[in-house]
Amino acid sequence: MKLGAMNNPSSPVAREIARIAGLGFGFMDLTSEPPNASSELLKKKSAEIRDALSSHNLGVVGHTAWYHEFANPYESVRRAHIAEFKASAEILAGFGAEKVGIHPDNMAFAHKNRGQYLARFTEACVELNRFCKDLGVMLTTETYEERFLDARELRAILDSAPGMGFTLDIGHANLIRPEGAGIELLIKEFKAELCHAHASDNDGKSDLHLPIGAGKIDWAKALSALKRAGYDSTITLEVFSPDQDYLAISKKKFEALWSRASAE
Repeated sequence: MKLGAMNNPSSPVAREIARIAGLGFGFMDLTSEPPNASSELLKKKSAEIRDALSSHNLGVVGHTAWYHEFANPYESVRRAHIAEFKASAEILAGFGAEKVGIHPDNMAFAHKNRGQYLARFTEACVELNRFCKDLGVMLTTETYEERFLDARELRAILDSAPGMGFTLDIGHANLIRPEGAGIELLIKEFKAELCHAHASDNDGKSDLHLPIGAGKIDWAKALSALKRAGYDSTITLEVFSPDQDYLAISKKKFEALWSRASAE
């Protein structure tokens, strides 16, 4: 298992690399989004970023903005979001990322026609999956609450885009009712596609990105389920407290929880 942390896109990327490496993480979950990590800025400062990654011996997992509108009913808007994702994926691949994450379209609530929303998002995933394959990286998707994508809908998308991976966001999965049931459900359903994970705590009601142990997630149960599935790859701590002590504490707690978790 290899732990990483996500950069704060409001801070210069080189500074974030030093911060994350200084906390002892093995990789940065590099999110390509404004104001300081847009695809344009990443490209402009690519030499500086590559040097910083190399000097700190830090790997990269690709992350993209959660608010892309791949199912927007306006085709010109939808195409612009797809184009921006491609620009981000290209530059992230150039930094050595082997996986690039996509999020369910946050326009789900605005669509009166669920079928149209799913068809448009699926079409975007198929196109972007091909694009990422050509770059030599894996496109991997996560899910939020069931109003965005339920397990059945996500299965249909992954079946439409062979080779596409699944990112288990433990915090998001904890929001699936009944509380916490989604963690084991998603691990079981998408075991074959599981290639990355995110970890943060919450109260079972909102995606709070709390430090590990500060919410209601049963971490011993969740991590044991991951181990039973044979998962031993990258996990990003998405703890967004401005006080870095909480991220450092979360790293220590997570490592201890992982070592104690049983695969039996």
